[in-house]
Amino acid sequence: MNEKAVHPVKKLVFEYLKTIDSSEIAKHVRQNTTPRLISKILNYCLPDVFEMGGNTQENLAVLATSMLHFMLTNAFIPSQRKITYNGLELDIVIPNLNTLKANPQNCIIIVMPQIMDKEQIYTKINKVRKIQPDHDKIWIILDEDLETDCKKYIIKKDLPTIIEDIKQTLDLTKQTKLSVFRA
Repeated sequence: MNEKAVHPVKKLVFEYLKTIDSSEIAKHVRQNTTPRLISKILNYCLPDVFEMGGNTQENLAVLATSMLHFMLTNAFIPSQRKITYNGLELDIVIPNLNTLKANPQNCIIIVMPQIMDKEQIYTKINKVRKIQPDHDKIWIILDEDLETDCKKYIIKKDLPTIIEDIKQTLDLTKQTKLSVFRA
């Protein structure tokens, strides 16, 4: 059997997440204190991520993607990851592609660059603008600051608030069948 290799950063994140009791995660989601939990995850993982070598921006993007996917699932926030729309690969779409097609104003697109090449990032943002004209609904997760009118999350300082920001930006109760499980 040929198993696909798991990225070492993803493995690090999920091994750490296994050590956190599920009731603690649920408590953070219920009490809107996910920034504390995300900070805890980042504080644990970031030193190892920086020591791994290789492409730091790629490693940070894998860290952010893995952690965000986990948090979105546990917060019952519908999302789709790594989807292609109009020939463009989108990292994360909240809540889903159907909403993006029908009502882009009710959708957030999260961009996670694999390399810190400003021109490539600007090119990607410009392509995303063609399907999401509201620049406030294009969010970019970066290792370092970048001049843009899109909402930015610098991993080491801004990322902890992203789940709460998503909840405040979109009314997802109408868009998910899981809303009955929300606290």
